[in-house]
Amino acid sequence: MIVKGKKPPTESESKGSSRLINNFYKPEVNYAMQRNRWLLKVLGLWPKSYVEKNWLERNVAHVLELLCIWLLAIVLVSCSLYTFLKETNPAIKVQLIGVISFIVMSIIKYGSLIRERQTIGHCINDLVADWTRLIDPEERKIMYDHALLVRHGTTLCTCFAWAALFFYVCILPILTGDIIIPDTNVTIRPLPLPVYFPLFNAQISPAYEIVFALQFCASFVMHSTAAASCSLAILFVMHSCGQLDIVNLWLKRLVDDDGDYLIDCNLDATLGIIIDQHVRTLGFISRTEQVLRNICLVELLGSTLNLCLLGFDLLMQWKHSDPIAMLTFAVLIVSFLFNIFSFCYIGEILTEKCQKVGEKTYMIDWYKLPSKTALGLTLTIATADRPITITAGKMTNLSLTTFFSVIKTAIGYFNILRTFAA
Repeated sequence: MIVKGKKPPTESESKGSSRLINNFYKPEVNYAMQRNRWLLKVLGLWPKSYVEKNWLERNVAHVLELLCIWLLAIVLVSCSLYTFLKETNPAIKVQLIGVISFIVMSIIKYGSLIRERQTIGHCINDLVADWTRLIDPEERKIMYDHALLVRHGTTLCTCFAWAALFFYVCILPILTGDIIIPDTNVTIRPLPLPVYFPLFNAQISPAYEIVFALQFCASFVMHSTAAASCSLAILFVMHSCGQLDIVNLWLKRLVDDDGDYLIDCNLDATLGIIIDQHVRTLGFISRTEQVLRNICLVELLGSTLNLCLLGFDLLMQWKHSDPIAMLTFAVLIVSFLFNIFSFCYIGEILTEKCQKVGEKTYMIDWYKLPSKTALGLTLTIATADRPITITAGKMTNLSLTTFFSVIKTAIGYFNILRTFAA
């Protein structure tokens, strides 16, 4: 596309010349979104346009989707019945409400990913198309650096989510051991999630083993959905940031370092290509916001509630001197904190990158360009002055300020719960 010191491709070149196609884009695209694809495929959420055309893979995706929905519905009904019909201890009820809220969060996130699967497919198409246009080494390095951040971010999301799964579903029930109720000589084998099935006894083998396996699978779906939604946000936002950095690079090259504009090329056409790239990137950001807005709203509200309740659970286990339970709830808190921080942090970065385009446009030696060409730059400045941001349900922008507000609110409600429990 751009060779250092040269202009961006003209419109006809960018649309029609095979010379400007990156023939090695496939391994680069695979590097950028490989781990996202793994997560979404496991959940049956990978866009259908990218599912292999063979009969087996198409039907496996449908089966996985139905299985995930069924598992989430089963644990929601079971936990709700136990919490509101059987449990009488208020402290335990508070803990179980946190479990139910996480299940509801997972269902809404999963449903949002299904609903927006076509838009996700369009975003992936745009992402692939952007990689095919990367010929210049400096541009490829910019996108490679952002792809590396995507891989690291996806890995961290998955590790935190699965660590929480491992501790809560495996470590805590196993190390807790069987519970013997005094004066009744009844032994209760712990399960990861509460169960209320009047038609059969979940404590008797093989019902216990079957219920445990189902709860593990359902928990895997819930935590993987959290990781998939967070990693998808990182993928799309980091790609947008890379494309905006390329716009800044083109703006820098519009005028030579010595201040002389490129009189040997059509500056109007060059500026048109830069503006087209900027508009295309803004369109990608707009579609990303559409995919993420409901997920971000659920993450914002759910994290506030669950951080409060998990803090309360941690306090209760501290009073009972249970180190395994304390460690488990601490891991869960870290997982929730990392997820909401990731959403808010990438929202902050994206806003800064959008604004930086306007700043870069103004900071170049635009006054040395022909007046008509320089006038065209005002469109870029005006657009960057009101950046498209990632929002939580179109109600609030995601930023580090939002993250600290979540922490502050969660601590406030935690103090209220602690006061009532005292």
